[in-house]
Amino acid sequence: MLYANPLVMEQLSNQTFLNDQQHPNPKFMDRFIKITDAARILGYASFQSINQMIKNHALNAYSLPETSRPRVLLSEILALKHKQNNSSEGVSYKYRGRPRKIKF
Repeated sequence: MLYANPLVMEQLSNQTFLNDQQHPNPKFMDRFIKITDAARILGYASFQSINQMIKNHALNAYSLPETSRPRVLLSEILALKHKQNNSSEGVSYKYRGRPRKIKF
């Protein structure tokens, strides 16, 4: 299995990778997820945001045999979510759209 994220490799090296039957433990394996699932994990309303990130080379897309749609690695999505959570601390958000009228 290909591990693109160094954080996953470090986690796997620190934990037991094989279970009693000497098969890879699925709990510690990375996996490919759909773009729509990645959008839900990151809290986006649409999968188009993920497609834009792939187009801008912020995420890697993988094509798997017998599927026509690209997939992304779960570890990359979780690392991106962790990075977004850490960078958003202490930042005030502005709401988009038309401002509300001030009532006196």
